[in-house]
Amino acid sequence: MKDSIINKLKIIKEQYHSIGKQLSDEATQKNNKLMVELSKELSRIEPVVKLFEEYSTLIMKKRMLQISLMKKMMNFKHWLKKK
Repeated sequence: MKDSIINKLKIIKEQYHSIGKQLSDEATQKNNKLMVELSKELSRIEPVVKLFEEYSTLIMKKRMLQISLMKKMMNFKHWLKKK
C-alpha cells in the first residue's frame, strides 16, 4: 500500500480516537446536537479504522514471519556447512 494512503488512514485513525475521547467528555455529553454529529462521524469512519487496524496487524505478523523464516534459513545454511 502506498505511503500516502497509509498516512491518510493514520489520520483517520487519529480522528476516530479523538472523537471517541470527545464523546466520553462530560461537556460533550450535555450537548445533544454535538453528540449526534460525533456519533455519526464515528460510525462512518469506524469500518475504515477497523480494517486499517486489521491490515496493520497482518503486516506486522508478515514481517515477524519473514524474520523468523530468515533466521531458520540462516540456521539451516549453518547446519549444511557442518555436514
